[in-house]
Amino acid sequence: RPSAFLSQSAVMLRLACLVAWAAAILPASAFLGPVAVPLTRRSAVMTWANHHVDRRRTLADLGRGLAGGASLLGARPALAAQPDDKLALVASAAELGKLIDNIEAFKLSLMLPDPPTTLAAPRAVSFTTFQKLESKAKPVAGKADYDPEDFLEMAADYASHAGAARDLVKLAKLGRQGEQGSEELVKVYADRAINELKQANEIIQVLALSVQ
Repeated sequence: RPSAFLSQSAVMLRLACLVAWAAAILPASAFLGPVAVPLTRRSAVMTWANHHVDRRRTLADLGRGLAGGASLLGARPALAAQPDDKLALVASAAELGKLIDNIEAFKLSLMLPDPPTTLAAPRAVSFTTFQKLESKAKPVAGKADYDPEDFLEMAADYASHAGAARDLVKLAKLGRQGEQGSEELVKVYADRAINELKQANEIIQVLALSVQ
């Protein structure tokens, strides 16, 4: 019956949002079971990092799939957007864009023997904010391949990249610690973090333009 389909749609969308946002904020320990201890600190750190980044992406993929399933079952429940939601998205896009403009300086800071304790990737926009803004999404000039219907799916991609970047920045800051720590290890994590930041930036710039 129609009411049953709408109810199921609402449940699936809620699950999609929870899963995608959990991928961006929950610690690896919440999802990873016991892992055999590798022989060296370097291999232990690399194993943890790969599991952590893969976990985020797997959950984000699941979130996108659930969101797509909900759209097939019926109309998604609308959330009322507030002026602060749009402001939060636009401000976050500007902050990340500014960081990308100075990405080499950011990398040099990560490579310092004693990087600033305040050095971190920008905080991600909450998935709830994207939910509220979805109904405001419209085509973006110069982005013919962007479809406003993909707004939430792109938001899940953004959350995945932004979350992975934050994790990798933290690992880069710890890369010199222990017997197996080295500048080479720091560089590996710094380069990976920058790659994730660039991909997150490409996505959030389009999403921000879409709601303006």
